Amino acid sequence: MSTEKKLRDLNVVFVGPCRDREAEKRAEATARQWSPEPVTCWYTGSSEIASARCCLGASVASHMPPNTDVVVMLDDDVRPSPVDLMGIIGRAAFDPTSPVVFSSYALRTPPGLEGNDDRIAHYLLGDSQVWGGLGCVAMTADRFRFVHLGGAQPLVRVHPRLPHSAAPYRVGVYDDQWLSEDLYFCRVLHQLRVPTVLYPRCSAHGAVKVTSRFKMLDGAPLVSSLIVDEG
Repeated sequence: MSTEKKLRDLNVVFVGPCRDREAEKRAEATARQWSPEPVTCWYTGSSEIASARCCLGASVASHMPPNTDVVVMLDDDVRPSPVDLMGIIGRAAFDPTSPVVFSSYALRTPPGLEGNDDRIAHYLLGDSQVWGGLGCVAMTADRFRFVHLGGAQPLVRVHPRLPHSAAPYRVGVYDDQWLSEDLYFCRVLHQLRVPTVLYPRCSAHGAVKVTSRFKMLDGAPLVSSLIVDEG
């Protein structure tokens, strides 16, 4: 992407699954931190998250406006600040390696359980491989198309003359490790040798903010480069 284009001139599409209309309103409010009238694609009302992400991937990868610069995958309950949202989008757009940029957030304790999980939703392998949730992830439009439609094993398949035919984000055991749909997404990124980076500030997850007591997803101490919100 040309560095002559200014941050605020970028054409951004926001895409994500929403549990219901109230969730859609929350996601839309986050997207409006970028633009008063953002370009959005929400999949509302589905209880099957992997299939929802797959349908979104097929639709956006094949039908996004041709001038799109960046795609932000956004869950309705993950809320980056306006400044951080600009930083996440800017890193995806202007980093010469065109990385997939992950913003981390606090894990929630499953319903019915007491206490706090006190981990963030990502972990690192080596110096560059980020694994974790898809609550707030940004990449160039070309990266989004390639990851979903290109490669030896695309995340989705689109038939040119029929409605979208989806090979859903897979959930299951791979190489003796159980992968949810978001970790499977990360596995595909690394198989395709797509660079990934962890944005250095955590987003709020609902009302939960990351503090210094948190650890990485694998239990390791919080990465020192992360800016911790003590609020």
